[in-house]
Amino acid sequence: MVDRPTAHCQPTADLLAVIPESHRVNAIASPHHELNDPREQPISRYELWAIVAITLLGAAVRFAFPSAMAIEHFDEGVYASNLLFPDQGNEYPNRHLYAPSLVPALIEWSIILFGDKGIAPMLPSLFFGTLTIPLIWWVGRQWFSPLSGIAAATLLSLSDFHIAFSRSALTDVPLCFWLLLAVYLFERAFRDLSWLTAIAAGFTTSLAWWTKYNGWLPLAISLSGLLAWSFFASREERHFKQRLVLWGLAALTALAVWSPYWWSLPHGYGEVAGNHRQYVVGFPGWWTGFVRQIECQLFSVRVATGASWIAIFVLVLIQVSPRRSRIWTEQHAAPLPAPAAATDLRLTQAEWLLAAWFIGLTLTTPLYRPYPRLVLPWMASACFVMAWLFFGASRFENLRIPRTVGIVLWFVIMAGSVGLEFLDLPLPRDGLWVTGWQPRTALADLTSQIQQAIRDDVARNGGREVGGKRAIVYVFAEPGLFFHLPAHDLAVGPVGDLRFADLSASHTRLPTFLIVGPHADRTPRFRDEFSDRTARLQLIQSWPYAASDFVLLDQVPPSQLDAERRKSEVRLYRVRAPE
Repeated sequence: MVDRPTAHCQPTADLLAVIPESHRVNAIASPHHELNDPREQPISRYELWAIVAITLLGAAVRFAFPSAMAIEHFDEGVYASNLLFPDQGNEYPNRHLYAPSLVPALIEWSIILFGDKGIAPMLPSLFFGTLTIPLIWWVGRQWFSPLSGIAAATLLSLSDFHIAFSRSALTDVPLCFWLLLAVYLFERAFRDLSWLTAIAAGFTTSLAWWTKYNGWLPLAISLSGLLAWSFFASREERHFKQRLVLWGLAALTALAVWSPYWWSLPHGYGEVAGNHRQYVVGFPGWWTGFVRQIECQLFSVRVATGASWIAIFVLVLIQVSPRRSRIWTEQHAAPLPAPAAATDLRLTQAEWLLAAWFIGLTLTTPLYRPYPRLVLPWMASACFVMAWLFFGASRFENLRIPRTVGIVLWFVIMAGSVGLEFLDLPLPRDGLWVTGWQPRTALADLTSQIQQAIRDDVARNGGREVGGKRAIVYVFAEPGLFFHLPAHDLAVGPVGDLRFADLSASHTRLPTFLIVGPHADRTPRFRDEFSDRTARLQLIQSWPYAASDFVLLDQVPPSQLDAERRKSEVRLYRVRAPE
């Protein structure tokens, strides 16, 4: 007689018969653990090839046409000019009001290693901009699904907006890298209840804080996401106090690592905060700023961004097709829910963190003066939201939403975007396929003409060299131009007022010149000081300055770019001695 196995010997036999082999370990390990956890899905060779190709493509469009990259933006000039002040600790005057020291230090080392010409000042942003592509893929597949990671990486890799700022010497692209990594580490710390990961999250947050003064954002995003998740989570999985302690540990770590810079500020953080307050528009300016940021986003959309949308559409078709490719069938589909999870719409911790990130920045970014670069942290979360909508939300099967909803949503977004493109928004100059490829060399190109005009004027007036210098040149409120001007025979320095004209003309043995540009014309103080000194400032020459869209969008909306460009000029004055 053959003994039959008793029921209590193999209690999961029937269950294992219907669960795919790849899901069985998770099903047995924890009754509350989601089946087919994306963090445990192996990376197939197809996915690996895809992310390598996406990253290389993103690097190619960022590093393309290096001759079109040059220091032009006001803040770029501040960050890139520190080595020109060896007697002031290698720091541009009042540099601490613009940003902490991490990115300027990286730019300094790039210049030391590769010279101050070419793309050396842009290398930190180019590097971090490229590195963010595989990072956003990894976070997307860990939070949602492999396809979500591929989609998010594709959107970021070919984003015209992100490409443009990756080709600059600004702090915003490095900030987005640290922000993304820090929020991911917070989610890992909360999910794994790991104090080591919490310390890593705090340290990464400090790097974001050393990059930009709003680098504390991961702390706000993680705390608000944790509070929202704990409100809806079941009691047995909440462990709120333990997670709150982990958040506190991370916050203390971030503050401790950032505090040396805080203490180094010459007049404390109050001076920095006071400088930032002048750019806050508050709720009265919220709608204007919101519309302006949307206009700038739409203006940046060109072929590269359109190609990313097409790629997402192809992935959606593969996902919804009854005969979809076997490449994505098992390993790259959105994670299946555990049986108990299909009864409600509870979001994961990652989804709550993303909601806090996306909604929070949507509401708060327009409270500040609408500089386009401020949207970059929000845009990173938007890539995740799009990827989640298309490939991560299908686990809510109890909603009975047809899988073709992804296609419908894509068509709505595409039609709306195309429609908005007809709102009289001009194309970038030269009709470039990628917005970020627009040349930003106008100031650099003017340098030789300005230097020659100074030398010619000195020669006409019988000037002589003193200490190897022919003239003293002051640059008013144009750090980008100041970066390009220094020469062996010219003593060049930046100024923020015209008081030097009262002394230099009568006390120096060298001819003295003043250079002003568009920022001077926008400064009421300059106009007042200039009117008091018109007798001492003799116009030598002026040059039209065809500023790039990248720079002008800080000042005007897209519809006013051409008008603003036509009135932009750089002027050279000789400072005369009082009669």
